[in-house]
Amino acid sequence: MTNTDHAGLLLTTRRALLALLTCCLAWALPAPQAVAADSAELRFSVAPYLSPARMEELYTPMATALTQALGRPVVFRTASTFDRYYEQVAGASMDFTLLHAFFYVVAVDQYGYLPVARMREPFKGLLVVLDQSPVRTLADLRGQTIATPPEYLPTVHLIRRTMRDNKFDPSKDFVLRSFRSVES
Repeated sequence: MTNTDHAGLLLTTRRALLALLTCCLAWALPAPQAVAADSAELRFSVAPYLSPARMEELYTPMATALTQALGRPVVFRTASTFDRYYEQVAGASMDFTLLHAFFYVVAVDQYGYLPVARMREPFKGLLVVLDQSPVRTLADLRGQTIATPPEYLPTVHLIRRTMRDNKFDPSKDFVLRSFRSVES
């Protein structure tokens, strides 16, 4: 059984859905008046941290599980860019969204979303290197370029903090090179 098959199978039970919700960083709903009471289908979105095709693959099973749990059709939608996604969030065009805790404050304070679930575990990042890399310790990163996802993602903030905590000077000890997406 592949991971995708396994995830789809797990999402078909209410217990697994609840477990999944507790693993999410933040779920947010627009304020009650923003959700159309007579809408036949609910729209569910996730910030586009991967390609739209990969997002569909990962989150369509979740939409199916939510449809079963809520007894109402739930469709998954994503955007091709973070800017478009946040336009959707700002316009309350989604009935609920899964977003990172760093973006939650803006969704609640500026766009009227209500938090409904959050992650229990702390957010952690992991720096990885290829097996054949000469980098084996954090100290080996001095003078190196570190590839990161887009600059505004929390992982980049964690990297900067870790480097500062380990006495690295970002102006001379390392370079962060951000890419357009998490996948790249």
